[in-house]
Amino acid sequence: MKKFISVLVTAAMLFSFSTAAFASERNIGLSPNPPYAVTRGAYPPDIWEVWNVADKGTYEFSGFAEDYSDTDLYTNYHFTGKTSYQVRIINTCSSDVTVTFRGWYTNYRVVTVPADSVRNYTISTMYCDEEITESTIWYMRFSAPCEVEGYVK
Repeated sequence: MKKFISVLVTAAMLFSFSTAAFASERNIGLSPNPPYAVTRGAYPPDIWEVWNVADKGTYEFSGFAEDYSDTDLYTNYHFTGKTSYQVRIINTCSSDVTVTFRGWYTNYRVVTVPADSVRNYTISTMYCDEEITESTIWYMRFSAPCEVEGYVK
């Protein structure tokens, strides 16, 4: 009986890992809140998860979140290293997506990307509510439902 329970538990664990891997394959550079399994959980990137655009170059992302409560997407990293960033967002969803460009304690900019459209944004002091310096860190949050791709450079 112990062997049967052990095999059953092992099979259940393997099944749950394969489901999580499948969900993450569709989200590249973005992490969803539950119901998907992510390394960070339901939170924006940690303060030490930083992509220095000046050093590492363009950050590309793509992903989706279905229309469940608490399924927003976040970039996997904060961005830093420049005073002006070019952001392209392609919304392939049939509904509008609200995108929040967020700093540690404040929203720098909130935009709505219409359904089935492409939008380009500049993140800099001129277009934001706060000063953007080379040491400023920020990330993006995409409201669900959404299916987006794009880049930060």
